[in-house]
Amino acid sequence: MKKSKFLSALKQLDVEELADFGQFLKLYHRKDKTALRVFRYVQAFNPDFDSNALSTDQVYLKIYKEQLPEAPSAVRNTKVKKLLNKFSELSLWLKDFLWYQKISTPSVERDLIWSTILMERKMDRELKKHRLSLKEAIKSTLPTDVPGYLNQMLASYLTNYVSANQAGEKVQNSIPNFIENLDSFYAVTRLKLACVIETHKFLKGEINPDTASAFPLNSLMAIVSSSQIQNNPLIAIYLEMLILIINANKNNYGKVKAMLKENLDCIAPGERFEILVALQNYAAIQIRLGNREFMGLAHDMNVFGVENGFFTKDGIISANYYTSIINTACKESAWDWVQNFAVEYAPQLPPDIQEKVSKLGKAIILFEKGNYSDVISTLQGLVFSDPHSEIRSRSMILMSNQELKEDIRYLLPYCHAFEQYLMNRYKKDKSDIINASLNFVRTSKKIIIGTKDKAELIAEIQSFKLLYYRTWLLRQAGLL
Repeated sequence: MKKSKFLSALKQLDVEELADFGQFLKLYHRKDKTALRVFRYVQAFNPDFDSNALSTDQVYLKIYKEQLPEAPSAVRNTKVKKLLNKFSELSLWLKDFLWYQKISTPSVERDLIWSTILMERKMDRELKKHRLSLKEAIKSTLPTDVPGYLNQMLASYLTNYVSANQAGEKVQNSIPNFIENLDSFYAVTRLKLACVIETHKFLKGEINPDTASAFPLNSLMAIVSSSQIQNNPLIAIYLEMLILIINANKNNYGKVKAMLKENLDCIAPGERFEILVALQNYAAIQIRLGNREFMGLAHDMNVFGVENGFFTKDGIISANYYTSIINTACKESAWDWVQNFAVEYAPQLPPDIQEKVSKLGKAIILFEKGNYSDVISTLQGLVFSDPHSEIRSRSMILMSNQELKEDIRYLLPYCHAFEQYLMNRYKKDKSDIINASLNFVRTSKKIIIGTKDKAELIAEIQSFKLLYYRTWLLRQAGLL
């Protein structure tokens, strides 16, 4: 039951939307008392829709006031199906509710739907008035995200071509406006896709400065006019980001950040977040490659993101963002800032992992300050379901024990267990994170054993494309 589509969808609603959905059910489906009881029971668990109390047996007992029989299976299946049907109905009604919400709120999408209705019904007088207001909206409003450019292009098509033709106007007088909007949509979409594809190639090690890009800047510049760059912040930002990815110039990183900062008010939150994540991912790749200069850039971007609320959604920050922001700040020795951040944002972690992850954040700060015994005591006994957190925790325990000169009879078994954990993950996740972690733990083993030639080991550490804690490993290797 906890895996139902209905519960998955409810997780995306805030408290106010849940209440509105309840009113929607009372208004349009009040005769289905059973479905209403199911919703009220489920609603009470918000936001913990993964609660054990939402198992099939528990929900059935609460709703139908009887236990689900274990046998015979045919009887059990019939009763379970009765409950599942109610969840299916609620899922369909939630879809209706979300549609209702969408068309009840003024938006370009609503205007587009209404335009098609007017044209299909041949309501020409109303279409003419609506077309004029929609044309004015297109002229006066700059899209704030890529879907906005798509809506603008569709609206322009309907108002400048289709409905103009139906209204008996000369279509050629309106076509230039449509072409202009079409070109803007094509430019921003092509540039964003180029950034995604080139980043993916970069991650896979397929970018070679001596090899022509699949998206040569010259050809892309041919489809982007100077006026588009000047008048469309998103086009300018994605063009600069593509130059950053292809040319790997840190100056372009700063330019993208500056452009994002200057245009916060005219870029939608979702699009701003995508740009921020793209910049952070790029910085993370460079750091894993050993380009230490990107650490400071990443911290500055984190500070910028925190100040503008980019990392929280509905008051919640993810474990990965929380620990990554702390780790980067520590690398830059921003001690006052990171202490304040760790304390202020710990209560905003998801409730079910808040205590563990806040301890992980504390351990990161302790490790970077050299308090290795406190790191071990803080993390001792903690197990994380999230592999990123588990890898970070195990890595710090291993490094802290090495710093404290723990006996090899303890360190090697710990390394073996850590490596086996990573290999089990590797079977279904061959990401850079797993590869960089495997390289780290295997190199740590070589340092612990101490039989490899120092110069060879240092050269090997420097040669890894993907490696966590490279600087720490080089220092340890130098002590051999």
